[in-house]
Amino acid sequence: MDAEPSTGSISLGTILALILGGSFAAASLAIEQFSSISANPIIGFVQEAVMCLILPGLIGSMAVSGNVHAFHLWVVAVINGLFYFGLVKFIYWLTTRSRRKVGAAGG
Repeated sequence: MDAEPSTGSISLGTILALILGGSFAAASLAIEQFSSISANPIIGFVQEAVMCLILPGLIGSMAVSGNVHAFHLWVVAVINGLFYFGLVKFIYWLTTRSRRKVGAAGG
């Protein structure tokens, strides 16, 4: 039933999920640097994209605190880390599952 082999080692999907989840958790803690958009169009676009991707943690932290103006960044980081960890694990599981189905149907 599990899409990943159970060899006792950490799978590639888990490593990717940890890297991406940790990256967005760290970006959430550095939100002050992303909030002032640069005049350089490329850097400004990257800052806007990161701010959009941090949004799930911001909304979750505001919901946890019950206040839109006073929320904790560590809650934003935890929510974003867990959200993107789960998202990457799910996408990795879907891709390995679809590859196995295509391989089983083709061979």
